[in-house]
Amino acid sequence: MKRTRGSGNMSCGTWARAIREGDVVFSSHDAGASDQHKSERLAMWGISLRTHDDVFATFLKYLQRRIRFLPWCDSIAPETDGEIKDTLLKMNSAGFLTINSQPAVDAAPSSHPVFGWGPRKGGFIFQKAYVEFFTAQDNLARIVKLCSERENLTYFAANAEDHFVTNCTSSRGTIAVTWGIFPGYEVVQPSIVDRGAFLLWKEEAFSKWTSEWGCLYQFGSPSRKIIEDLHDSYYLVCIVDNQYSESTLMSDLVHLLPGK
Repeated sequence: MKRTRGSGNMSCGTWARAIREGDVVFSSHDAGASDQHKSERLAMWGISLRTHDDVFATFLKYLQRRIRFLPWCDSIAPETDGEIKDTLLKMNSAGFLTINSQPAVDAAPSSHPVFGWGPRKGGFIFQKAYVEFFTAQDNLARIVKLCSERENLTYFAANAEDHFVTNCTSSRGTIAVTWGIFPGYEVVQPSIVDRGAFLLWKEEAFSKWTSEWGCLYQFGSPSRKIIEDLHDSYYLVCIVDNQYSESTLMSDLVHLLPGK
């Protein structure tokens, strides 16, 4: 996911990681930093991990703003409410570990305190619902089935071994997910989901499991093995609901969770 040129006035909104005009920028908390920084991360992410559920709990703490950052999210989680908050909490509890999301927005004023941005007043903002997460291969099968039943949903998914699947038929796989309409301007399109950007980010995203989290634990320890297992077995997935005016993405995701 990246922003197009001319998007410098856009609010960060719910985007979880730092993005620079025209390309993708990834920030790091430098896993090789001081012992103090290591202790800080262990206190947030778990001094000892026994099961995958311990990792799920860390993601929940981040969403609840009880910890300040994750390897993929450089700042405290944005305030969210309503359906998207409930959905994200349920997803992470079930092993759909979210690192980026935004709700659908249909013609919000450019002065809106959360979604507003743009070059001038009097504009309107549009967003497609979007969510990006890590999850197990069994859960990916649920995603693929869901998207095959919902023509409005587009997904990209890849694992650390470069197995890539998508239902996007475009060769470039570029999808606008945020845009604005302003008096006297052409359509301003500052944010897109792009196949190439996703695959580039995938490499960085998977490396963070081990370079920023797993490395905190002694080699061969149960905690380190849990992180390495997630790195080796999980997929990175992003889903876009192209029906921005009446998005059902959040309710669709809740219904596909195990046990639903």
